[in-house]
Amino acid sequence: MNIIKALRELSLKNQVKFLIIFAFSMIILAVPLLFVDIATDIYLYFLFGLITSMMLCFKFTGLLKSIPESVRNIISIFIFIAVPVANTIFVAPASNRNYVVMNLFIISIVCFILFLIIRNSAVTSVITTLLCFSLYTLNDVLIAIRGNILTLSDFSAFRTALTVASNYSYEITENVYYSFLCTVALVVCSVVFPYIPKKVNSIRVKTRVYEFVCIWTIFSSILFLKEFDEYSTIYNWYNQYTFNERGICYNLVMNIKERIHTPPKNYSVKAVNDILERYDVKEESRNPNIIIIMNEAYSDLSLFTEINPSEDPTPFINSLDENVTKGYTVVSSIGGKTCNSEFEYLTGLSMAFLPYDTYPYLQYIRDDTQTIISDLDSDIYNKIYMHPYIASNYKRSSVFTFLGFDEFYDGLKFSDQKYYKEQIENMEGAVYYEGVDLIRGYIGDGVTYDKAIELFENKPEGERTVQFIVTMQNHWPYDYKGEDFENTISSGTGIYDFDQYLSLVKISDNEIKRLIEYFSDTEEDTVIVFFGDHIPGMDSLIEKNNISSGFVPEVDETLSKYSTPFFIWTNFDTETEDAGFVSLNYLSLLTKKKAGIELTEFDMFRDEIYQKYPVFSPNIIIDNEGNICYNKEEIDDEIISEYEKLQYYYLFDK
Repeated sequence: MNIIKALRELSLKNQVKFLIIFAFSMIILAVPLLFVDIATDIYLYFLFGLITSMMLCFKFTGLLKSIPESVRNIISIFIFIAVPVANTIFVAPASNRNYVVMNLFIISIVCFILFLIIRNSAVTSVITTLLCFSLYTLNDVLIAIRGNILTLSDFSAFRTALTVASNYSYEITENVYYSFLCTVALVVCSVVFPYIPKKVNSIRVKTRVYEFVCIWTIFSSILFLKEFDEYSTIYNWYNQYTFNERGICYNLVMNIKERIHTPPKNYSVKAVNDILERYDVKEESRNPNIIIIMNEAYSDLSLFTEINPSEDPTPFINSLDENVTKGYTVVSSIGGKTCNSEFEYLTGLSMAFLPYDTYPYLQYIRDDTQTIISDLDSDIYNKIYMHPYIASNYKRSSVFTFLGFDEFYDGLKFSDQKYYKEQIENMEGAVYYEGVDLIRGYIGDGVTYDKAIELFENKPEGERTVQFIVTMQNHWPYDYKGEDFENTISSGTGIYDFDQYLSLVKISDNEIKRLIEYFSDTEEDTVIVFFGDHIPGMDSLIEKNNISSGFVPEVDETLSKYSTPFFIWTNFDTETEDAGFVSLNYLSLLTKKKAGIELTEFDMFRDEIYQKYPVFSPNIIIDNEGNICYNKEEIDDEIISEYEKLQYYYLFDK
């Protein structure tokens, strides 16, 4: 009654102010509707808009004074208690009701611990709500542009993400819009009705609310820890499911748990030595030149989508039939995490034994690590790591020495400039390199291979070169429309991005042909390894345009989405063979065997497990009889346990 009376008694000036504030705030909150396709639940706009507008009107027209202090305190307490609930249901929701409760526990614990420290409900609620909204929105962006959920390691890779962020486009989703509305409503409510308990002394606060917060925080923590193990399995091969079912807050807490590395069961250095002592190293090696090319996003689209291109984009690679081992390599990620593919190839270790959110370059490589590069004789080989882009991405310029390399060639090594200059017009994430021919703003495969040839020609007589090259030409996105690039292939889908991607792959095929033709005429023994780091991030385009997947019916869907073509070619006589599907952790082993390079004890062990499980990756495992499994925990085999022990030894204990 006091509020109604106060409304009636408002001055004309305040009545006008009330109407202006109400209308203006409702309009402002409706602006995103111009950019968001709202199909359902439009009532949430009116609900949160009404709450926000009324709160602002009460704040700026003096109506708060009409509410007794005792009532304001009750409202403040109610809003503060409602903040974790609203964050769980509207700001950062989870679709599975079991995980709604778990997310509520997490948000409540964070919120109430902050309150115990800050002793101000407004500040606490604002921090909690903005944090939930930021995590939820960032997660939605990552799912949209790369198909993967937000993980803790993404924060470690934040600098790398910023260098390519402007290449990506993102449309605000309906869920993010409603999350935004609830965030605004909670922030405004918390600021208008703050609760600040009065201090009695520095030790104790005499308030029932404060005591309630303490009890609820302890209660929530106990319940959360009790229920945590029951719901703490990440389905790494179905990340969208993980996000929708479990919620971003719970996913991040699971990441913390999975990032704690403890030795495998029955692990000891003696157990590792016992495994390695089974093998006898043969001291004989051919020592050819080795050029390893991990081609950005190179893949065979026909393996996982139904396309009908106007021409074969890779006629040369498809025609290789002498002195070559060919097949598909099974990688650990889709559309990103390039450095993890580098890690698996170089070390021979598997991402299957590491948490889903791991970036070993950022987290684990802090000292000398055994790789195919470090295994090569340093008195014979000059060891070069080449990535024609920004050196600091994924800490490559910091870890390359730990991986056994002598030199690192980034994008600046391809031009005379000493620092990264302005960005390319219409390609804001791509860096300008003075005097270098660029493709869509990136240094192309042809320029990259020219540098590889130059380094080969200028090496001292009697020296051999091993070059590990990570290309940039085919990097996502594929909607570039600059005058300096034109699509030359039609994918048959009517989608511009697919046409551009295939046009880029065609360039890759032409340039690898030129490189192989060059080394075909050299006298020194040379091995060229070529593979894609992951398929391009086109899941959203495939789904949006209803493109059929599983175009090759005999290939498992998961296998097709994580496989990229590879070949190992030599300019000397070797057996030609089709290796089929091989997970990336074995590819350096096949490289050594093809090149005639001395195998280590660990290589011999990998050869043994390769013969039994030719595909062993985080997303799919296939044995030598073709049996498929999607979770290594379901396989009871001692050799897998031995592999895990060896990996722990080489990565964490050695």
